[in-house]
Amino acid sequence: MIDITKQQVEHPKAVLLPWRAIQLLGWLLYCVVTFLSLTLWYGDPQWLHVIQIAIEALLGSALTIPLGLALKYAALGNITWRTFMHLLLVATIAAIWNIMRMYMFEILFPGSNIWEEFGGWYFASFLIFALWTALFYSIRAYSEVAAEQERALNEKLRRITAESLSRDAQLQMLRYQINPHFIFNTMNSINALVATDRSKEARKMINQFSSFLRITLEGDEQLFVTLAEEVETIESYLAVEKMRFNERLQLEINIADEFANISVPSLILQPIVENAIRHGVEGQRKPCLITITASNQKDRLLIQITNNGPPLDSNKEARREGVGLQNVRSRLDTVYNGDFEFSLQQATSEIVEARISIPISVERTTS
Repeated sequence: MIDITKQQVEHPKAVLLPWRAIQLLGWLLYCVVTFLSLTLWYGDPQWLHVIQIAIEALLGSALTIPLGLALKYAALGNITWRTFMHLLLVATIAAIWNIMRMYMFEILFPGSNIWEEFGGWYFASFLIFALWTALFYSIRAYSEVAAEQERALNEKLRRITAESLSRDAQLQMLRYQINPHFIFNTMNSINALVATDRSKEARKMINQFSSFLRITLEGDEQLFVTLAEEVETIESYLAVEKMRFNERLQLEINIADEFANISVPSLILQPIVENAIRHGVEGQRKPCLITITASNQKDRLLIQITNNGPPLDSNKEARREGVGLQNVRSRLDTVYNGDFEFSLQQATSEIVEARISIPISVERTTS
């Protein structure tokens, strides 16, 4: 399996200061610039000047709260309306702040007669809140871009993981196919058919075995296939097993045509069917019926695989999820990002059931 933590994925790391910290730095910068360019430059600085500048910054920072809330509604409508609303909001907040800070200045410095300079003070106020608004949208746009890049990265990592797990399933099936015991049993069955002059059945089993190997060994490592293609692979696999177990293995597949083109992760059913054969057919001498059905359950695809083998309570190994079933769960979790259900349970006293519930999708690519 590929460890996704080792994938060399190029992605710029978005390092963003919290918005409150950015505002704090901005208003501190305002205080420094104001003190240097006005207080220190034009007169004899006093502690009252420092207090007055600090109060201005606090009042301005407080007014950015309603301004930020109002900007969400100002962003609605066409561009003419948005432009008008933004200018109106900035002009209104700037006027409020300008009156507040001029009034505060007059209290701290009586007799200054600064109201005659209202226009100059207001221009500076308007400029400051216009810059604040521009910074507000710049940070928000950058945050949205960073979030989108992060979502794209997560999706890429999920796909890499899904592809890796798909290859794991392919290799697991390959190991099973070249298992000497499996090949020996198949060849021995063919040899027995030939020895008893049942050449027609022997040829049929050879064809089925060849078809199974061709589908699984020569097929592309596709992440998704249609449900019809997945069932075709299972039928080839079960056809070989059917020849081995004869009447002990019975198969019933009930999948309507309406589900044929629904996309499913490739090789998702084979480990479940293999588990049913190992614990259902091999675990008893009487015939075992394996059924595969598909249905629509509240706009989700429900796949049920049942067998009437030994109860789970009587088989501790069957109750545990082996490598194959763990692979199925991991792949479903990666592909559907948790939006799935997978369970192995005792449906009735005689039926063991595996259930897969996934979103219905016919738009996923199968390559």
